[in-house]
Amino acid sequence: MSIIYQIAAWVILIVGVFALINKFYSNFKDWITNGNVNYLWLVLITIGIFIFLTYPYFFNLWAVYFWHVPESELTDFTKLGPLGDIYGSLNTLFTSATLAIVIYSTILQRQANEDTRKAMYKELIQAKRLSSLQLKQAKQASAEQLNLVKETHNAQIKESQYTFFTNQFYSLLNLKENKFHKLKIKIKAGHFEQDQIFIKLQIQFNRILEGVENEEITSDYLRQEFIEYIEAVEGSASDIVLSYFLIYGNLINLIKSSSLSHDEKQFYFDILGNSMRLQEQVVFFWVSSFAIRFNYQLDYTYIFNQFYNDKYLIVAKKFHRKSAFPMNWHSKIDEFNL
Repeated sequence: MSIIYQIAAWVILIVGVFALINKFYSNFKDWITNGNVNYLWLVLITIGIFIFLTYPYFFNLWAVYFWHVPESELTDFTKLGPLGDIYGSLNTLFTSATLAIVIYSTILQRQANEDTRKAMYKELIQAKRLSSLQLKQAKQASAEQLNLVKETHNAQIKESQYTFFTNQFYSLLNLKENKFHKLKIKIKAGHFEQDQIFIKLQIQFNRILEGVENEEITSDYLRQEFIEYIEAVEGSASDIVLSYFLIYGNLINLIKSSSLSHDEKQFYFDILGNSMRLQEQVVFFWVSSFAIRFNYQLDYTYIFNQFYNDKYLIVAKKFHRKSAFPMNWHSKIDEFNL
C-alpha cells in the first residue's frame, strides 16, 4: 500500500505544482493550449504514468483474486508464463484493432478525397456556367453595340439622304420660281407675262367647259383647244407653258423616288401644291387631262388642293385619278354622273 500512497503523492504534487505555476504565470496555460495540450491530456498522461508504475501491484491482485493463483507462486515468475501466453493473444487483438483503425482512416481519407473531387467538380461546373454567362453577355453586348453602330450609320445615311433631297427639292422650287418670273408669250390674244398667262388660260378653260356638252369633252378636244388658243405669233407658246410644267414633273418624281415615309412625302406634296398659284393649278389640271406624262405623275400626289368647281368634275372623272385631288373631292367624283 505504501507504493500507492507514494505514487498518489507524486501525482498530487505534480498537479499541485501545475496549478501553482498557472496561478502565478497565467501565460503558462495559454502556452500549453496553443501547443495543442490541454488539461484532459495532462490528466490522461498522469493516469497513464500512474498505471504504468502500479501495474505490477495490480497484476498481483488480479492474479490472486481473479485467476485464483496462490500467493506462494507469485514469487516464481516462470509459473506465470502460461498466464502471460493467454494474454499474449491480446497483441493480435490490438494489432487487428490497429489495422481496423488504419482501414477506417483510409476509408475516411477516400471519402474526403471524393468530397474534394465533388466540390472541385461543382466549382468547375459553376466556373463553366459563369464563363458561358460572361461569354453570352459579351456577345450580347457586342451585338447591341453592333446594332447601335448600324442604327447610327443608318441614321447618318438617312440624314444625308434627307439633306440631299431637301437641297434638290428647294433648288428645283427656286428654279421654278425663276422660270415663272421669266415667262413671256406673245399670242394672237395679246402679249402676256407671268400671272397673266395663267389667268387668261383659266378663263379660256372655263369658257370651253361651259360651251360644250359632257359627251363632247375628250382629251383630243381639250388638247386642240389649248393649242389653238395659245398659238403664238412667233414661236411655240404652248411649248413654253408645257416646259414650265415639266419642272413640276421633276419635283413630283423627286418626292416619289425618295426614301421618305408616306407622311413625309405627303408633306412635301402639300408644299408643292401650295407653292402653285390657283391659276397654275387649274391650267395644270387642264394640261394633264391630255398630257399622259403629267397624268401618271399626278397619281397619289393630292396636289390639286386650291380649287374646286362642279364643272371640273367631268374632266376629273374622265381623265384623272382620284389620288390627284384632296379627299373632299373623292366622294363628289364618285357621285358625278357623266
